[in-house]
Amino acid sequence: MISIILFVGQNQETCDAFRQDYPSSEYDIYHASTPEKALEVLKSHSVDIMVTDFELAQMDGLELTRQAQALQNTLQVILLTGPRDRPSVMQVIAHHIAVELEKPVHREELRIYVERCREIKRIREELRRKEELLKSEVGVREQAEFEANRALATRIAITALLETSLERLSFAKQVEVILDVILNIPWFFGQRKGALFQLDETGPHLTLVGHKNLDGEVTGVCDRVEIGHCLCGQAAQTRQIVFADRVDGAHTTRYEGMPPHGHYCVPLVNQDALLGVLCLYLAEGHQPAPDEEALLSTLGATLARILEHRKTEGELKQAEEQLRFMAYHDPLTGLHNRQFFDQTFNKLFMALQNPSRRHNEAPFQGACLALFDIDHFKKVNDTYGHLIGDEVLVLFARKMTECFRERDATFRFGGEEFVVLLHDVTPEIAETVLNRFRQSIDSYAFPQVGQVTVSIGAVRVEAGELAASLIEKADKALYFAKSNGRNQVHFHHVLVAAGQIEDVERDPGEVDLW
Repeated sequence: MISIILFVGQNQETCDAFRQDYPSSEYDIYHASTPEKALEVLKSHSVDIMVTDFELAQMDGLELTRQAQALQNTLQVILLTGPRDRPSVMQVIAHHIAVELEKPVHREELRIYVERCREIKRIREELRRKEELLKSEVGVREQAEFEANRALATRIAITALLETSLERLSFAKQVEVILDVILNIPWFFGQRKGALFQLDETGPHLTLVGHKNLDGEVTGVCDRVEIGHCLCGQAAQTRQIVFADRVDGAHTTRYEGMPPHGHYCVPLVNQDALLGVLCLYLAEGHQPAPDEEALLSTLGATLARILEHRKTEGELKQAEEQLRFMAYHDPLTGLHNRQFFDQTFNKLFMALQNPSRRHNEAPFQGACLALFDIDHFKKVNDTYGHLIGDEVLVLFARKMTECFRERDATFRFGGEEFVVLLHDVTPEIAETVLNRFRQSIDSYAFPQVGQVTVSIGAVRVEAGELAASLIEKADKALYFAKSNGRNQVHFHHVLVAAGQIEDVERDPGEVDLW
């Protein structure tokens, strides 16, 4: 089956890039740079799928969609939109005349949507051929009408299932909708009961992820099903539809008071990979019909693609979260990095410009920035090696997260240098907290290394003072601590007041570029 795709609005280079994702044995690709050229193509060629930008020069994607579907009513449309297009696009989604995909478009995601449209086309053509065959049988009008109604119900159900992948639903909600759609196909099931199992690859075993109209006894004993066990496990093992018209010897999972019933258990397989099992309840003594198994095969293939799409989405989301974590965290210690410090400090800076709080909250006491440096850390690396040195850094970071509050932001600036931003504290409280941390490091026995100490320089965060100035002041206090015996906590303003160090003077016109 060759599917014809028309790309509209993208430049030739982008279209050529997309073309690489669609083999010529399965797809014919057309490109139209303007809406007018797209409509010319649609007048002279049969097109299955149109992929178009929402923003076009002569008309928007919505108007192009309307004119294009007037020319070819089976045309499926994928709109590529930006954030500001969403108000206009919502009416498109509401009337199911197009699918919306937000830019920038991930090529793999677009390919999945195109394949789903291709699957809808295949189902439509299959149903159309069946309807034509029924219409050609003279003298069986009533049977033809009956089959057409069944086909229409099936078509609606399959389309509704596919649309769950295009909507932003939680997995639990999506499973609920899937079971509702399947169990309400009017001509198929005597009982409106069913369950969906997903393969847990760590087992491997089947895990119940959703059910409809099942009592607690069933969900309790079927929460986890081993591969090969009972009817659902057999379907997973053989990857064949399992039918039973009653509770027999193969139905090994039982409980007292279980009512009589039959089953269809449908394996969900995509490209030879088992993804789950659909379990449907039948009235005892149900006699299977050929159309039922054909429908179940289609349902199984459709659900398998839906689960695979959901799995791919989850993997992509996990990868994005990992990248986001790596962007703002130190890879060794897991603490926030210097880039995240910039964002955190900017928020604190803005808060200090407007320190007013709600009427039922205590006044904001201020903030302090502390700079930590592990004493003689070079000696640790030279004596024990960098692996042991890294272990000291990891354990030091862990002690920081244990000592400071969740709202106190902790950072690694590099090497043996760490920073903490203490929120809503006075300098006196901050000094107590920092000394408590210093003492906890002093008393902790680091594996193989033994005792390690830390020197700390701190500074009050004043409204209007930039990060570079604060870091410089904290660094001067830290240098004083290290030069006067180490394993100490010193505040910059205290040292300045005592005449032990000079204050940091900065040019008022100097720009903070650090």
